[in-house]
Amino acid sequence: MARILRVEHKGSNLRFMNVEPGFVVTEVMKANGLIEALADLSDATPAKTVAEVIRWLAESTETHGVTVLHIPELAKRLEAR
Repeated sequence: MARILRVEHKGSNLRFMNVEPGFVVTEVMKANGLIEALADLSDATPAKTVAEVIRWLAESTETHGVTVLHIPELAKRLEAR
């Protein structure tokens, strides 16, 4: 979808990318006690982390031209800075 939108809106200064958040732990999951049931999923990404990466994407130019972004990988790279 991102590639099509880039073509349709060429020259608009808009950036389009597909974001893959991975498995996200939400407040609803916590409230329903699902976190304990899924405790072995150590690769879960907190919703706050997803939001922080999305904010960074909106403010940064480092990902121009990238079609698919994997939030867990990007969060680790940003954390290492």
